[in-house]
Amino acid sequence: MIVRCSQCGAKINRKDENRFFSCPYCASALVLEGGRSFACFIMQHERNDLWARALFHERLKQAGVAPDRGKVTVEFTYIPFWVVRRPDGSIAAHPAAETHHRDLSSIKVPPGRLIFYEQDSRPDAPVIALSVPLNLAFDAEKKEDLGHVDLVYLPVYFMESANAGGQCALTVVGDSSRPYWGVMPAPKRYVSARPLAFFGAVAALFVVSGLLIDGVYLRAAAIGAGGLVCAILSHLILGRQRQ
Repeated sequence: MIVRCSQCGAKINRKDENRFFSCPYCASALVLEGGRSFACFIMQHERNDLWARALFHERLKQAGVAPDRGKVTVEFTYIPFWVVRRPDGSIAAHPAAETHHRDLSSIKVPPGRLIFYEQDSRPDAPVIALSVPLNLAFDAEKKEDLGHVDLVYLPVYFMESANAGGQCALTVVGDSSRPYWGVMPAPKRYVSARPLAFFGAVAALFVVSGLLIDGVYLRAAAIGAGGLVCAILSHLILGRQRQ
């Protein structure tokens, strides 16, 4: 098969079936897709779980959820994306692999150094295999709007916590502090302790006063008033805790 290098334009005679190869003329790392070659890059990034956890806790704090620093799991992997640079200057990225992770279609390529994805540049981290063809990734877009296309492997952090006020999750790419996907539960609201103590004391006063009063009707009225205050107090507590 004769293919043309997407970087230098040279014609390359492909005699093997390896999907990833290098141009013998310009040494560019290429990937074969649909009879065409595309440049294959990977974003340089040094894994930093401490930074990722700190960002996760900051998002929890902004959401009003108390963080549980011992229960945050961090998964780090490189995921391929078809990156399109359109003629109008805009850039779009579509996942080039099917994963068990949540929707990745909103992820964009953050600022960072891209190097050719060669054998000696592969990171010491899991790399998801390319599995989504270009035509399926951009099925909703017009072919004439695709412009220049590259395959880029992006470093992605997936963070989760099940004990920080509920199920929480966050996805971050590379060194970018912008979260691309997240679930943050609404913080629970509780009635202040002082009003609770006040209403409780009032209810107890009505009940005790009713027990000390000799008149049957007055006693019943005092105990009933105490019970009413207790009912209102319980309704307030349960109502606030469900919010």
